[in-house]
Amino acid sequence: MTHGTKWSDRLSSRWLLAAPLMAVVIIGLMLYAAVSSSQSIAMNNHAYLGMVIVNRDYSRRYIIPDKPIGIPGGYMSTNKYLSDGVNGNYPLFTSPTICGNITGTGDLCLVRTVSKVARSYTLGDFFDVWGVPLGPTETLSPSYMANSTYFWDMCTSINGNTYVPTDQWGTHVLVTGETILLVYSILGCG
Repeated sequence: MTHGTKWSDRLSSRWLLAAPLMAVVIIGLMLYAAVSSSQSIAMNNHAYLGMVIVNRDYSRRYIIPDKPIGIPGGYMSTNKYLSDGVNGNYPLFTSPTICGNITGTGDLCLVRTVSKVARSYTLGDFFDVWGVPLGPTETLSPSYMANSTYFWDMCTSINGNTYVPTDQWGTHVLVTGETILLVYSILGCG
C-alpha cells in the first residue's frame, strides 16, 4: 500500500466519523433554535405615562424614574408576572432612556408591554414592579400625599385626544397609544 492510499483511507475513516457527529451537532442546533424561539410574543404594545407636580405658581416638575423599571438591574419589586416577560424583563417596563419630551407636551415615559402571554396588564401592575404606591391619596411616595390643598388626579387620552378623568388608578388596563397623566396639584388634570 502506498503512502497516498493510507492517507486517503485515514481521511475516509475520519469523514465517516465526522459526518454523523456534524449531523448530531446540526440537529442539536436546530432543536435548540426551535426551543429558544418558544419565547413567542403574544403582546407588544406601549402606552405613555406622565407624572407631573404642579406648584402653586403653576410651574411644573415632571417625574422620571431614576433607573429602569422592570428591567434587570433596575426596579423589580415583584416577580408576579416575570415569567410572562421576554429576555429577563418584566412584561411591563420602561427606562429613563425612553422617557422625555416625546410628544412635545411634557416629559412622558414610554411604558412597554412585551409579553409571552396575552393579559390585561394594569397601571397597578406597572407600579407594583416599580415598588411605589399608586392611588388618589398617595402616589410615588409619602411626600406626595393628598391634603386639603393638593390632590392626585388621573386622566387618560387615546391617540392625542382630550384628556378624560378616570378613577380606575390601579385597575386601569393599559391600552396601546394611550397617554396616562398623573397630576399632583390644586387643579387636577384641567
